[in-house]
Amino acid sequence: MENPFLLCSSLDPVEALFVVETPRTKPLITELTRLAGVPVYAIANDPAHASDVWMQDTVEFGVRGGKPAALLGLRSKHDMGLVCGPLDARVAQFLAEKLPQVERIPVGEALPQRRWIDWYGNLEVSPPVPGYPHGRALTGKQKELSFHPDALAFLEAQKAQWPPVFVDVSWLTIGHVDEVLNFVPAPDRKGWRALLPCPDTALVALTGLNDDQPVFVGRRGETTVGHLKALAVSPEQGRIRAALKATREQLKRELGIDEADIVALPALFENGLAVLPNPVNSLVVGKRVFVPDPAFAPYRHQIATLFTELGLSPQFLDIWEPYHTAAGEVHCGTNALRRRLAPEKAPR
Repeated sequence: MENPFLLCSSLDPVEALFVVETPRTKPLITELTRLAGVPVYAIANDPAHASDVWMQDTVEFGVRGGKPAALLGLRSKHDMGLVCGPLDARVAQFLAEKLPQVERIPVGEALPQRRWIDWYGNLEVSPPVPGYPHGRALTGKQKELSFHPDALAFLEAQKAQWPPVFVDVSWLTIGHVDEVLNFVPAPDRKGWRALLPCPDTALVALTGLNDDQPVFVGRRGETTVGHLKALAVSPEQGRIRAALKATREQLKRELGIDEADIVALPALFENGLAVLPNPVNSLVVGKRVFVPDPAFAPYRHQIATLFTELGLSPQFLDIWEPYHTAAGEVHCGTNALRRRLAPEKAPR
């Protein structure tokens, strides 16, 4: 297809960021404005639907014909009662009025009984990999549910980043691929690393700590080291380990990567939700990685070390209340308009 729509990966240069503005997100907006080095657009939602702060899910930015474009939202009244269509409409209106150079592409109508599967946090793309010079689409599959059929048909028709890698997210409550996989620049090998969550890494950070030591002090969800240790060896974590092991092997096959191309970040889950803020769900802006602050020094040190070893600058953001306690992290609450690197300039 001439001038296909192309998804952008987290390695592509950022031109602007978007965040839903609420009283709880204002400190985050201030920090992003100070640190990101690009315009940050704050879009207010209808106060009647203030709980919908998930900017990542409202549009999917990309490029078509070398110009910015966006797939419009596929959300409506959620099965669980969350009304999310109004925010999608507000973001589309904002683009039309403030950034008319961004082509707006409708790809389908919201469908019933879809849980969270059609939200755009469940649609990502890899950097260029063998056989896919523009990257390969990535999306989560939650048992019988997979991404919106009209959106998948649209992407297939582009004949550029297809077929997608369907990642198993059935062990997650929300079930988005951005909970499981992300990419950051690296100075060697392919020029990037894949980020995956890892309960074993989370357990390592607790080694030698007293079981009575408090964790997440003063936060909702405050607990102890002993509880996290027990959680790390729970039956649920065993099932998660097995699922993540299968995903690692799948990514090696389908993206042509090796074990050395993967960074295992600390993560623990309970009832399919992240207990400590999931660092995989970070926002990558060049060599800056905006990471959800884990609110616990051993995890902060561990995550910072893993990123700085790659020449990256981790910026920890306190998103505990606006996002983490509502089952999301930094990537979920933000969105990025990016400029695609030409294939010959992109790391691979």
